Amino acid sequence: MLRRFFENNKWFYLAVGLLGTFIFGVAVFKITTTDLDKLILRVNIDFGLWLLLIGYFSIGILNLIRFVSLIKKKG
Repeated sequence: MLRRFFENNKWFYLAVGLLGTFIFGVAVFKITTTDLDKLILRVNIDFGLWLLLIGYFSIGILNLIRFVSLIKKKG
């Protein structure tokens, strides 16, 4: 919905792209470095969480690609 208002705004695409890849990077780092066996509660990382993180990553990458294409088009 926001994309309709910011159709050719390259800074919007850069911000959303960086945010999506940042969320993916921080979450993957935190999951892979946390020892789940030492927690008080039993935690199991399932397929749904990884699917959500891949979604954030793909949104970030697609927006960064759009940012680069807008720069090349104007330049």
